[in-house]
Amino acid sequence: MKNKIYRGLASLFLASFALSGSAVNLVVEESSGGVSRFDLGSNPILTCRGDSLVVSSNEASASFLIDDVAKYYFRESESTEVTDKLASVQFVAVKDGDVLIKNGKAGSVVDVYSADGLSVGRYAVSADGSLKISLTNLPKGVYLIKTNLATIKVIR
Repeated sequence: MKNKIYRGLASLFLASFALSGSAVNLVVEESSGGVSRFDLGSNPILTCRGDSLVVSSNEASASFLIDDVAKYYFRESESTEVTDKLASVQFVAVKDGDVLIKNGKAGSVVDVYSADGLSVGRYAVSADGSLKISLTNLPKGVYLIKTNLATIKVIR
């Protein structure tokens, strides 16, 4: 019975945001100062895997070491002009063993490290802000992709 009450209250809470014309985000703040936002419209799912907090959605997924997460919460934000925001957002995707970066800072360095901290590659973002890094020539394992804005863990 309690579960039904909590679900009902949560539904009312989320519905009130939907009616207000504002967006609701799941916000993850890291101890290092990094902030990641996930739109609730993309149906983010939080799971704990070992020592990591994993956020997966229709649009992206990210993994955070639990010890590095300062807090996570929901926040309502007013809708803003999307094109203005996209100009400052860096997109990173992993597909078929390739790491794809879009809208990166031209000339910025992207480093790839193995799980034991050894550098396995250093790349520069092209003038158009894109970069494709192939991980297919590396042994299967965990790699860290470090851009000027974030460090992302990739499992190959």
